[in-house]
Amino acid sequence: MAAAAVLDNFEWPLMSATARVDVLKARIARSSLGYHSFLVLCPIANQIKAHLASDAFCTISISPGPQHGIIDAVDSQEVTLLGLLDMIAAFDTVDHKILLECLEVSFGIKGQALAWLSSFVTDRTQVVAFGGVKSISQRMLCGVPQGNVVGPLLFALYSADVIRITAEHEVCIHVYADDLQTYISCAASDQSTATSRLLTCVSDIDRWMSSNRLTEFIWLGTRQQLASREAQCVTTADQEPGHYAVRQSP
Repeated sequence: MAAAAVLDNFEWPLMSATARVDVLKARIARSSLGYHSFLVLCPIANQIKAHLASDAFCTISISPGPQHGIIDAVDSQEVTLLGLLDMIAAFDTVDHKILLECLEVSFGIKGQALAWLSSFVTDRTQVVAFGGVKSISQRMLCGVPQGNVVGPLLFALYSADVIRITAEHEVCIHVYADDLQTYISCAASDQSTATSRLLTCVSDIDRWMSSNRLTEFIWLGTRQQLASREAQCVTTADQEPGHYAVRQSP
């Protein structure tokens, strides 16, 4: 079946545009779209995967993790340098426009399917619940919904270029949702070269994250303090203003 037919022949359902985040205890939160959403989103995730497989748009596959490569390296008398990249905050900073362009241009998702995914990620609201008290509803300007099977899949497609970057540097990578593990094996005498290659790869990943707005800065303070501060762009030495998501949290 053609890739377009896989998605076009599917009946795309209506979805709630509000998510609830339950704070279980300090630094631990659970996001949920509701049980009904879980039943609806599983078939949708399967349709997207079938579309990707039908025309080989996507090369993301399940791997056993870096431990097998490390064990093989040890057996070959090599050492391994492992770099751990945590992108958990990046889920909340996904740029909707960049995501939708990526889905259409890189993965051939168009028409009704793209329109549905657009409605899924945009114009959403979120409330936070803790101790029986709920916050006021806030509109989400970026990010993908969590606590469901479609959000992580969209994030994987959004960040697929990271795999290309590691391949260009001949660095191995294992990806699971927002957890990235980069590693490179070499003879003990080649540690310096391997270290340089991995650091250059991570630096390129960092630049890619900045250009795709996956880095976020947050102004912290009381409501009165934040209201009195001057609006200011946050930039780094090698970035133009506006590349970072900047928000304030009283």
